[in-house]
Amino acid sequence: MGSIIFGIAAHELGHTLGFFHAQARFDRDQFINVVYANLSPQLATQFVKQSPADNFNFGVTYDYGSIMHYSDTDMSTNRVTMLAKDKSFQHTMGNNVAPSFLDVLECSEHCNANGADCKNGGYRHPRNCSTCICPDGFGGFDCTRRATPVFGAPPNCGATIKANNSDFQILNGEVSSSVENGMAPRHAQCWWHIRAPMGRRIQIRVKSVSGACSDGCFYGGTEIKARDFLRVGARICCRSDVRPLGILYSNTELAIIS
Repeated sequence: MGSIIFGIAAHELGHTLGFFHAQARFDRDQFINVVYANLSPQLATQFVKQSPADNFNFGVTYDYGSIMHYSDTDMSTNRVTMLAKDKSFQHTMGNNVAPSFLDVLECSEHCNANGADCKNGGYRHPRNCSTCICPDGFGGFDCTRRATPVFGAPPNCGATIKANNSDFQILNGEVSSSVENGMAPRHAQCWWHIRAPMGRRIQIRVKSVSGACSDGCFYGGTEIKARDFLRVGARICCRSDVRPLGILYSNTELAIIS
């Protein structure tokens, strides 16, 4: 309940700061198909597409995991109202936990400052420009290291793994949330960096996943970043989603799993 309340508050604060719903961005048709036939007519205004003049996003790309993005069944009665053009992101929509990295980045683009030389898409901390705020999965003062485990995950959770040129290697990972006062305020999280030899790419095939099926994988799941490390990755929490996911290919020598 605590995470839900925070997520709702963050969403409404986003509106106060000038954010539109993500599915109303001027460029949304490049990323989703709206299923108008499944929309409740009185709520269809939530999907009105904005103009580029009214919806300036500071060059920040569309983020299926934005706190401003509805779930794929919102504004309907358990019927799909949005289809991700990249099917691996279908269950990333509906984040109710906290603002995503790109949500905060878009806010930070309003100001510029001198300070740390942040790597991997990180940006200077608005309260301490000598340090960086890093995309999920990266850490260190300049975002060049693997992020350390958070929210109660064991300190030895996660690893950096070298991929080879032969058959698939098996990676097993598990982490549980810490509970305070009978409630898990945030999911425990740790990261695996998979690195291929220079000039090679990584193939990822999910064999199985455990978790409760939910919008945005609210109750936990697996997240894969294979192409874009800034936005929220492809989230999987339903066993039925494993086969349609197929094989994911990285753009570079690095892929991140959490």
